[in-house]
Amino acid sequence: MPSTSMELRAISGLTLRRAMFAVLLRADGPITAHDVVAELHAAGVTTPVHTVKPPVQVVADMLGYQVRAGRVRRTSRGRYVLVASAMSRSTRHRCLRWRERL
Repeated sequence: MPSTSMELRAISGLTLRRAMFAVLLRADGPITAHDVVAELHAAGVTTPVHTVKPPVQVVADMLGYQVRAGRVRRTSRGRYVLVASAMSRSTRHRCLRWRERL
């Protein structure tokens, strides 16, 4: 978790989705929305500040959508893993390099 003096940059849309996928790609196994948010905060970013939902809920909603789209699989309650075969090699590469878009 970043120190309180560190200013978190708000990201949204495609950049947030790619950042979330990058966290899932680097994970050794199933990961929770809390873990994803912690990794994003460690990278110095957060979800949009204009939403009334906390960052964990925004990420959880995104994960739920990706489950329905078939790109993420829910392994147990609150734990998710990326379906690597549902993502092209070029998309994986773009997700891992999401910071270049900032």
